Amino acid sequence: MIMRRIVSMACILSIALWLTCVVTTGVAAASTFSVLLNMNPIIPEYEAYDLARHGRLLAGLTVEPIFRMTDLIQMALVPTTLLLVVMQNILIQPPTALRWINIGTVVIAIVLVLGRWTVIDPPMNAHLQSYREAARTGDLQTANKEQDSFNEWHRIAEPLWGTTGLLLLIGLASVGASIPSDRRHVR
Repeated sequence: MIMRRIVSMACILSIALWLTCVVTTGVAAASTFSVLLNMNPIIPEYEAYDLARHGRLLAGLTVEPIFRMTDLIQMALVPTTLLLVVMQNILIQPPTALRWINIGTVVIAIVLVLGRWTVIDPPMNAHLQSYREAARTGDLQTANKEQDSFNEWHRIAEPLWGTTGLLLLIGLASVGASIPSDRRHVR
């Protein structure tokens, strides 16, 4: 009984932390870009670049550490969450439908994250670094080309973040629904 509760609480906490990472990156990016684009900042290191585009550049530089940190946290949460969901399903043995939802949502979220890390992030980050270097040196043609390439990858990555969050939310609800009530109803 105590082990089931501990594993269930740890499972809920792990999924909730992972979901928090996903939501944090989205909120940070949306709020940072919306604020900095309207402030017309100037970054001395990029003076050779179009000053009107410094807001976007600064917003990207500002949120990049948040994305890195949440990815590091997710690297720990991915295996932990999978292990806890499997343990919780073994200990509680919820109905088959909930078991499939519990494990399925977490596994699909893991596949999306691993796909983003291995297929999407490497070229996206390479284009981002090339864009920043070209912007630093004032090579507008290369900067535009690299920014366009980055944006193409970003159009794939952004929905993956949202889908991962949705899956984790569904997984969190199904894990919570799997926990049996130990209360006795008194009449």
